[in-house]
Amino acid sequence: TATIVYRAGTTVGTSTITALSGGLTTGSVSITNRVGTATNLVLTSVLDTLVADGVSVTTLTVRTVDETGNTVIGTDHSILFSKTGSGTTGSFESANPVTLVNGIGTIVLKTGTTPGTVTVQVSTATGSILTGTQKIITYTYGSANKITVSVDVSQLTANGTDNTILTARIYDTNNNLINKS
Repeated sequence: TATIVYRAGTTVGTSTITALSGGLTTGSVSITNRVGTATNLVLTSVLDTLVADGVSVTTLTVRTVDETGNTVIGTDHSILFSKTGSGTTGSFESANPVTLVNGIGTIVLKTGTTPGTVTVQVSTATGSILTGTQKIITYTYGSANKITVSVDVSQLTANGTDNTILTARIYDTNNNLINKS
């Protein structure tokens, strides 16, 4: 008689344990590691940085997971996506809240035209924000599109000492000031 202790891993699946000894007939048994109880939501995005052009999009995916990060199938909750931050223009382009299917749900975020940082959060239908359920998305400036020049005083006396200040500003294609200094 031999006895061993089998400890479950963190990956879902089936393990087959086989006993072998010399020319004896082998014996085997299968042990299944199942998904644990749902303990958290995990939020990911396809892109973390987008141009603030009013048309760029990223897909956000939320998963219900157990304590080791395995997706918990059968947790088809209603999940609400929200966003805050300096780049809050833009919109969710899919139905919100999202009903999870087999523990997974997605929504599309479309940028506005204001650069900044957006924090996307996920909460249950009851409104409680769960640990680890936010994602930072950055809206960046578009391509430089134009330069404007302004002058404080446009009429100077030709005396060799009068002066004025000239200011050049660079704007992107969405009329956002790029050079703020």
